Parts: sequence; structure tokens; C-alpha cells
Amino acid sequence: MPGHTLATFPDSVRSIVTAGHELACHGWAHEDLATLDEPAELDVMKRSFEAIGDAAGRSPRGFRAPFWSLSPRTLGIAADLGFRYDSSLMSDDVHLFRARVGDRHDVRASLLGEPGPLVEVPISWSLDDWPHFEPGERGVGPLSAPSKVEEIWSEELRYAWEHEPGGVLTLTMHPEAIGRGHRIAMLERFIGVVRSLDAAVFDRLDAVVDRWATANPV
Repeated sequence: MPGHTLATFPDSVRSIVTAGHELACHGWAHEDLATLDEPAELDVMKRSFEAIGDAAGRSPRGFRAPFWSLSPRTLGIAADLGFRYDSSLMSDDVHLFRARVGDRHDVRASLLGEPGPLVEVPISWSLDDWPHFEPGERGVGPLSAPSKVEEIWSEELRYAWEHEPGGVLTLTMHPEAIGRGHRIAMLERFIGVVRSLDAAVFDRLDAVVDRWATANPV
């Protein structure tokens, strides 16, 4: 949740916390962190970390960069602030892992760093509602029917269930995108698919990460 959303809609935020859901950080006003200088990036992340902690009654565990856009400093700042996990990278489909630190890249080759303290929770554009449901530049462009998105999400889920024991399928949804009635109906059908699969479970990401980190210490 962006800090701006938290400050603007405190009653809704309280209802989310009271219902037992996790609050995690997503910038303050959905800033592109890669465009900020170091003091500005640190300010955004620190303010959002503190605001989410105050609202949730505990320090946030999770961070997701707006636009999934990170500067070379972002993950280091997140670790220093006390986050346990990040969910901004796209280097695995369903398996948690330790995000590397110290990567170096140029046009000849990449020198890969070592696993760092943050657990990475995989995400994908294909599992995000925004590129499917929102129009392109200036409000024009193709929009996907919910049936198309339902097929993509359900088949991703079924494949993971059949072939990737212990995998974590992470959907990304925005209230202003998924919230239209015919899309909510699709989401309810997808939830029904999840419930039909033996041993498939819903869980908070902080709980998933804690279990994984205990089984996979640094």
C-alpha cells in the first residue's frame, strides 16, 4: 500500500488491518524510485515504512517497488530499514529465493553477486491485472476480456500445482482495475479454482516468507 493511500483512506486501512490482512510498503505516492536521487529515495522509503508500521501496529515485513522499478540502492535501503522480503523482481516463476547483492552488468557479460538478506517473492506482468485491464496511452488501446485473464491465471495456477510443489503464485491487483463488477466476478471464479485444488492454500506473504526463511537460513 502506498503511504499516500494510507493517509487518505484511514478507515479503509483500519478495516484491512482488523480483518487480519498484511500491510506492506509500495512507496509513498507510487514514485519511480529509479528516477530519484539517494536522499529522496531514502526519504520515500523511510516515511512509508514508518507510516505502514504505525497503521499496522508492527513494522512492515514486505516491500514492492512502484512500477517494479528499483535503483541500484533500493534493496540495500530496504534491508537496512528492516524489511524481510521484496517482491519486485521477475527472475523466477513460483519459487522464493534470496535476492542477490553486488551484481555488475555491462554489454559483454554480467558478474553475479551473492545472496543477500532479503527473501524475494516472485511476481510477473502476466499475473498483474493492470496490463490486461487498463487502456494504453491517452486512454486508448486494447483491453482484455476477463475470460482471457481468467484462463491465464487459472492455467498458471494449475501448472504450478501439478509441477511445482511448494510454489507460490502471486497475483498483483489494483482496486481501480480489478474492482469493476465483471472483473470481480472473474476473480471469484478464480478463487473457486484455487479452492478446488487439494492442498492449495491462501496465506499472507509475511507468513510464507517466515516459513521459507526458517527452512532456508542465510
